[in-house]
Amino acid sequence: MDWLHYVGKSFYTQPQFIKEAEQYGVSRRVSIRVLTGMNWNDRVWVAQGDMKQKRRVTPTRGAEVFGSFRVQKLSGLSKTAIEALRRHDVKLTSVPVAFKDVVRECGEYTVDACYQLTTPLPEIARILAEETSLGVDIGTLLLQGQFKMLEPIAGLPDCTFQWGFRHFDGVSFALSHKQLKLLPEFETKVVILSAFKITADESKKPAKPKTKPEVEQLARYVYRDLWS
Repeated sequence: MDWLHYVGKSFYTQPQFIKEAEQYGVSRRVSIRVLTGMNWNDRVWVAQGDMKQKRRVTPTRGAEVFGSFRVQKLSGLSKTAIEALRRHDVKLTSVPVAFKDVVRECGEYTVDACYQLTTPLPEIARILAEETSLGVDIGTLLLQGQFKMLEPIAGLPDCTFQWGFRHFDGVSFALSHKQLKLLPEFETKVVILSAFKITADESKKPAKPKTKPEVEQLARYVYRDLWS
């Protein structure tokens, strides 16, 4: 499954986001509701764009897609969330923490522990949703993965800023991008005239992760809550 996700301009320019993602990987907040529809190794396309506003005085620019990442890690879990996973017989194998203290433009956190697992992401989400309904503090959920730049940048004039994660026809998008970037006049940016919006396809089998996915427990998390 492919998703389209926007990076708010209050925190990042594209070069700032790319620099940080190349150092630490991508880390984006996700709701438990959206997480229940995701799988390990889903591809998330990263974009920036303007938000439609009634009082806007400047023209609305469409989205610029400048990279992607695969869902490889679920971070932000509290100690109680990790304990809940263990109670539900989720096998967690401790692995070394890559970065102990992480400072990003959108927030900072301290990693307490990291675990590999083989449990499907929808099952992890189901357990966490159940714990949330019981009033358990599961932490702040963060999707993480290694960033891959998209060159040239793809302009989508039919898409504007939206919160969260949206289903996206990433296969058709990637094919259109591949065809257009071969043309000599497109050196830094290609424009693709389609929104590539799709609905969830439950019959589509999730891609198998190349490496074991991970969950990460945080000891501290500070989010800079600015308007995007």
